[in-house]
Amino acid sequence: MRRCRAWIGVILLLVTATAALAPAASAETSTAELRAKLRSSRQALRAKRARLKLVRADLEAARRLFALYAETPLEDVIEDVVGDELSVTDDAATDETAVADATDDPAVSDGTVDATVADAALVDASGTQADLLPEVVVPSADDIAALERRVARLKASARGWRERVEDLARRVRRRERIAEWNRRGEWRPLIELAARRYGVNAAALHRLMMYESGGRRTAGTTYKGLFQYLPSTWQASWNPWGDASIYNGWAQIRATAYAIKRGCGPSMWPSTYPRAF
Repeated sequence: MRRCRAWIGVILLLVTATAALAPAASAETSTAELRAKLRSSRQALRAKRARLKLVRADLEAARRLFALYAETPLEDVIEDVVGDELSVTDDAATDETAVADATDDPAVSDGTVDATVADAALVDASGTQADLLPEVVVPSADDIAALERRVARLKASARGWRERVEDLARRVRRRERIAEWNRRGEWRPLIELAARRYGVNAAALHRLMMYESGGRRTAGTTYKGLFQYLPSTWQASWNPWGDASIYNGWAQIRATAYAIKRGCGPSMWPSTYPRAF
């Protein structure tokens, strides 16, 4: 019973190690999805920067008002804000024709308006001076500290979105460059990428390709592609890129580097692998 449990433990350990080594090609994000994420991230970054600009403006205004009130009495602050409006109102209020008795109004003299109504109108007009005084809300030190914290949070958030945008843009450019190399049949940079990813010799991998196909992706009849796979071998479960076309050069390069990493080189290319590696 103990021996059985030991074997089960060994099998589970091997399965876990194999799963860790296998590339997640099927779960790889497509280039179209990356472009969509890049567009949405750029929109979020623009919105975050616009919000940050508004909060910074609020903070600057609050700081100025706080500094002004700290140096000047509130009454003087109000007078500075109102400006000439109060002086114009005072002049109008002291003008003899503006504050004349209601009985001097021609409309009252003519009898078209009652004197009590005219008096009430004059009282309302003279009372508008108090209505012109603005309500000045001076921010406190706590208010300014809260705005500063909001600015700091927004800056950190914007920085995070900028880093995300830069990373996505870098990944999209890399995908586009790889796709262009693949279309043009420029295999050397693709072999370099795959060799670095799976820790194999890039020069040897290139030699193996040249021995097998001469670098022609459509080479072969029974065996096909850059590294001359049988269709059944290509589509087998070992190959994470088995769903791609057997004539896809980039897929064959990655699959071959992956197979060599797993130690399958001598069995899959018995005549050319020893010469290449």
